[in-house]
Amino acid sequence: MANVTKTEIEFYSPRQGEFRWRIKGLGRILAYSSAFHSEAELKEAFEVVKSELAKQGQIETAEISQEISDISSTAKQTLELTRRLALLAEDKAFLRPEFVESSPGIRTFGKRVGQILDDLLKSKGCKGVEICIMGYFDQANVDRLKEILARGGMVRIISPAGQLERGGDRRNLDALRRMEKNGADVRIHPMLHARIFYVSTDEQPLGVIVGSGDLKADCMGGTRFDAGLYSNHPEMMRMAADFFRRVWEDDGIKTLTEIVRQRSS
Repeated sequence: MANVTKTEIEFYSPRQGEFRWRIKGLGRILAYSSAFHSEAELKEAFEVVKSELAKQGQIETAEISQEISDISSTAKQTLELTRRLALLAEDKAFLRPEFVESSPGIRTFGKRVGQILDDLLKSKGCKGVEICIMGYFDQANVDRLKEILARGGMVRIISPAGQLERGGDRRNLDALRRMEKNGADVRIHPMLHARIFYVSTDEQPLGVIVGSGDLKADCMGGTRFDAGLYSNHPEMMRMAADFFRRVWEDDGIKTLTEIVRQRSS
């Protein structure tokens, strides 16, 4: 229940998946909202609330907007939780980890990575998309990642130092330089051994792969034996994102420019 001067806005759910506004004031019901089941309908309901309260002349429109904004945040979280619970009820495998591998006969690791990137590119825009990559890297996915960057997405890569500091691994270096040139944030860490591919949209986790596979042609094309787990479980994704952040902020990390300068010296 939220109080707005002499007017009360009541947000309630008469049945699962359905939400309504009820506006009360001066001892009577001022207005009902229509039932809504999506964020678009929710926004429409907010407009009804603002309009009706403004008509009553109880308070200034700016104050109404602040109250509605505060309630909006909670309401959207409720809608998202309801959506996730509905999906879970319909599909028991919704949060089940998926084993992925790269081998001569099975290439589910590369297919899963490709599917995630292709689904992002099918959307109208990539603003709000964040992709975090840990591991060695080559040209295999550069074009798709460049397109995601061009559409407003964010890509961050941490690659092991390996041969980079000693003048080797030219393919990895060339691919990383191409990514940095197109807007990706690239870092190098001499202690890195983890392999992670993490994707979120609008700060909502989409999926993560943790395993031995790099985003390289040999790992994705079945010419090596690699394995990992794909998951969209919120807790696993939170922990993976936190691990990536800690490595990214570690004192031992270097920029690609520092590595190139070191190779040249």
